[in-house]
Amino acid sequence: MTNMTDKTREIAIPLPAIPGQKGRPILRLRGDADGPKEMTLGLVLPMEHGKAIPPGADIISMTSGAGQSHLDVKTIYESPDSIEGTGWKPLSVSSEEFGDNWDRIFGKKDDQLLN
Repeated sequence: MTNMTDKTREIAIPLPAIPGQKGRPILRLRGDADGPKEMTLGLVLPMEHGKAIPPGADIISMTSGAGQSHLDVKTIYESPDSIEGTGWKPLSVSSEEFGDNWDRIFGKKDDQLLN
């Protein structure tokens, strides 16, 4: 049975495991009867007792039906920090060397020059 909540449908397509990577990559599709409306690439990790849920992570339940190549997804908890639907966000890099190289290439912001 496919997850149909408020006429929405979510499925996940398992992708090949990445050697040395914890978890399993998936392609997650959300949509309605007319087809997919949103597609995200994610990593499925098991929940561990006593460990915090990472920022931006959703809690989902996945089930497979006989003969299906995809998994039906039920969202149990959607993170308010989720980046889905908000556009691309760059990674935060805290390396001083990165910052120095950035400043060397692109220059400092005006407020940084005052310090």
